Amino acid sequence: MSIEPANPQNVIRAFCDFTQSSLTIDVDYLRMFGEDTVYDTVHWRLEDRNMSKVYTAATKQDGDWWIGWIEEVPGVNCQERTHKELLESLKVTLREALEFNREDAISAVGAGFQEEQIAL
Repeated sequence: MSIEPANPQNVIRAFCDFTQSSLTIDVDYLRMFGEDTVYDTVHWRLEDRNMSKVYTAATKQDGDWWIGWIEEVPGVNCQERTHKELLESLKVTLREALEFNREDAISAVGAGFQEEQIAL
């Protein structure tokens, strides 16, 4: 007989809240609950981690258009009719770029990895 947590995501969330500095997840452990659990948990972690970051948008009006770039992330740039629409578009594009980059890195590293935070 095995005892399994009702919701592995809650276990990870509690672990992250408790440690406050470590977001390491044992992906092999989570696979016991199915691939969807691994994806959902990692996806939650990515969204949670993104919320506290601040990025710099360089914006300007060029004729009838507003154009902008995220200074810290190459390739994140947008063009919209209003400044408000531009900022929203930059946020969406930045979130997508960060999630894509993280998914690409996790895919490249394979199983049994650990994540470590690096501060500059």
